[in-house]
Amino acid sequence: MIKLLLLQLAFSTVCYGQAYVINHFQSSYDTITNYNSVNIELGLAGEDPYYWEKNFDFGFEFPFFGDTYSNVYMDKDAVGYFPGSEEFNLELFSGSYMIGLILDTPYLYSEVRYISTMANNLEALVIEYHNVYVLDEGIDDHYINFQTWFYENGVIELHFGDIDLTNCSYYFPGQGFSFDNQDPIGNIYGPWVAISNFDLGESACFFGDHSDPDILYDDDGNCGVVTSIPPEGFVVQFAPSDISAIDEYKKETENKYQLIEQDGVVQIMGDLSEYKSCSVYDFMGRRIAYSESNEVLVGLNSSQVYIVVIESESGIETHKLFVK
Repeated sequence: MIKLLLLQLAFSTVCYGQAYVINHFQSSYDTITNYNSVNIELGLAGEDPYYWEKNFDFGFEFPFFGDTYSNVYMDKDAVGYFPGSEEFNLELFSGSYMIGLILDTPYLYSEVRYISTMANNLEALVIEYHNVYVLDEGIDDHYINFQTWFYENGVIELHFGDIDLTNCSYYFPGQGFSFDNQDPIGNIYGPWVAISNFDLGESACFFGDHSDPDILYDDDGNCGVVTSIPPEGFVVQFAPSDISAIDEYKKETENKYQLIEQDGVVQIMGDLSEYKSCSVYDFMGRRIAYSESNEVLVGLNSSQVYIVVIESESGIETHKLFVK
C-alpha cells in the first residue's frame, strides 16, 4: 500500500541553551501486554491500591536536566518526581484519577500498568493509565487511557489512548478538569503536561488546544493546562536538546520533491537533475538511513514517524513521513 507524505513538520524551534524541545505528532496507540499491575501489587502487599505513589525502577540510567537517575516516583494522578527533588518534576497529563473497584480477578478493567521494554532500539519504561476515571465521577460515565514513556536517552513521551469525557461532569471542554462540576471558574486543576528541574528554573510546558498548542520553556509560573482532548495515537514528546538534531534541518526551501513509501522503501519523485542525497531520521534525531540514489530503505519493523531530509543543489528540504 502506498502512503503519501505529510509535508508539515510539528516541531518547535530550537533555542540553544534550552534543555528540552517539545515535539508533537500523530502516531498510533497500543495498550501494553505482559505487564505488571501497580494496583494488584499494592493490594497483595497490604498497601492501599487506590491512593498510591510508587518508586519505578528504570533498569537503566535516565538523564534528566543534567543529572542521571535509576528510578522515578509516580503517583495515581500522573504526577512524579526524581529522588532528591523538593518539587514535582513531572506532570504528564496530570489530573485527579481513580481506578474501578478491585474484584477477585487476575485481570482488572481499570488499573495502572507498567512494563520495561525495548522500542526504537532503546530501553524504555512504560507506565499506562488504563481505563482510569476522574475522582468523584462514576466510572461508567467515562474512561481515560494514556501512557508515559521514559527512554534511556532521556526522551519522555506522553502517548494518548482512547479517552471519552463526554459524560464526565467534572470536565469542561475548552477549559479542563474542575474541582466543581457546576462552576469551573477558578476551579480548573488540570490536565497539566509539563516537566521541570528541581528548582523550577528550567521547564518545558505543553498547554492550550492540542491541535495548536502553546509551548513554553523555562517559565513554569506561566504554564497552563491542556484545554482539549488529543485523539488516540497523539504523542507529546520532551526531547533533550542535544539529541534534537533534526530541528537543525528546518532551513527549508520550497519543497520541490514528492515522496511515496511502499513496502519499507521511500522513493523520491520529481526533477532529479539537482538531487544529491536523502537522509532519514527518527524522532529521536538519529539518522537511520542514507542514500545518494532516489530510493532509501527504512524497513517495516514498526509504525513510526520519520523525518526525511533531501539535499539538492537548490538547498535542503524536509518532509515528515508516517510509515504504518
